[in-house]
Amino acid sequence: MPLAALSIDDQLRRFAPYLAAELLLWPGRRERFHLYRDYYANPMSAVPADNTELSDRFYRQAQERGLPIRITGQRSSNPHCVDSQRKEVVIENDIAWRIDTMVDLLLGHSPLIESVATDAGTRRDLTATFRAVLDSAGGTSLLQEIATLAAIYGFADIVIKPDDTAATGVRLEVVDPLTAVPIVDPLSAADLLAYARVIDLTPPAAARLLLQPGVHAPRTIAGLDPATFSNTANHQRLIELYFPSGWARLLQGRLIASGESGGVGTAAPGLPVVRFANVPSRRPWQAVGQTGGRGEIEPLIPMQDELNVRLSDRAYRMALTSAPMFLAAGIGDMPRVPLGPGRVWSTDNAAAKIMTFGGDPGVPSEDMHIGDVREALDKISGVSPIAAGAIKQKLGNLSSAAALRVTLQSLTTKTIRKRAAYSQGLGAVARQIFELLARTGRIAHRPEDWGIEVLWGPILPEDASEQLAQAQAKINLGIPARIVLKELGYDLPEAARQPN
Repeated sequence: MPLAALSIDDQLRRFAPYLAAELLLWPGRRERFHLYRDYYANPMSAVPADNTELSDRFYRQAQERGLPIRITGQRSSNPHCVDSQRKEVVIENDIAWRIDTMVDLLLGHSPLIESVATDAGTRRDLTATFRAVLDSAGGTSLLQEIATLAAIYGFADIVIKPDDTAATGVRLEVVDPLTAVPIVDPLSAADLLAYARVIDLTPPAAARLLLQPGVHAPRTIAGLDPATFSNTANHQRLIELYFPSGWARLLQGRLIASGESGGVGTAAPGLPVVRFANVPSRRPWQAVGQTGGRGEIEPLIPMQDELNVRLSDRAYRMALTSAPMFLAAGIGDMPRVPLGPGRVWSTDNAAAKIMTFGGDPGVPSEDMHIGDVREALDKISGVSPIAAGAIKQKLGNLSSAAALRVTLQSLTTKTIRKRAAYSQGLGAVARQIFELLARTGRIAHRPEDWGIEVLWGPILPEDASEQLAQAQAKINLGIPARIVLKELGYDLPEAARQPN
């Protein structure tokens, strides 16, 4: 029997075993994602009151978990277990600025999005419709959020929902990867059977949820054990499940809301979910290391820890030796006499002397090692400090433009690949939106007109006069002027466009 002919209860029972199996892996995957988030944001936490005597700082940083006990003075697994004296801790978050630079290059300028319908009126209507939906969801901010999440976790998912309260009739929701649970076909990891969002709510939040429109009193589904999908640790588990012909919400394993749906999903018909993978893949739903994708954080963590260790070691050494120290021999009253310029001491001891020691002599091998670690971070991430504006005479003897392109070749190539993948993702979102609006009667266009074209601006800054000269050369070669203008980022009104 086809899925569309099954009731909501029957479909829930059908997908319940798959969901139960995924929930067993979800806590470990969520813990791993928490680690990625901490290494990106490096949040601070307050020092417990009983540990304040270990440091004059009132906070701890998340990346300290990668430092050895000899520096932090405590085990990362138990911040209250003190093993040794805390040393100077220095955290330089080289991960965050690299991720932010990637996102800035990818979406520093909003891409130009336009329908590819052949009819001018249809093209104008569908372009305006898609832009309105995208703008209502945040526009460029939405795309930047997706790119940031994908860089951190390896993927970012969007759920397309009907919303009668919105002017566009559609609402786009970005799914927090910490809550995403895709249900994949065990025989073909590329096929998505269903999609779930798992959120642990506090009792007050769960109570407010039951007061929302469309939510009924929780009821048990025959053949479904609520204990399998509940949370008993001071939270109540909400599961929002999407399957090919409907959706359902379970609170502590009991149904509180459901509905029918349809659509043209990118991986499975009817699933209103689109995945934006950080690394382009023909199988975006295939789990890599049970994380759902390959992000930018994980390969950088070992080098980030090594950099923090060496910076902390250097800070501790400098704190001990940067200020010169004195040893006075044979001067009895020396401890009671303050040091200062112009001071004169006298003694009857002919063997008395004052010796200076300490100071920071510098350790070239340490500086070289820190430099090598930073270069390793450059190679792994593909993001050079030059991309963030830190030049420091690293362009060599080449002309600045040529050297900049050579230095950032890895990053620009990665950005081009990501833009191609994001263009496909936006195309899938557009088809979902147009299909939903057609099903609800808001538009009456044909499916063959639902494609879009995404035009991106230049990755690196370009000279305006050079761009115009290249555009004129393209027009002289016979390339239609409207295409050239699109490449330049000009969005002309339909009436002003040339027929070619």
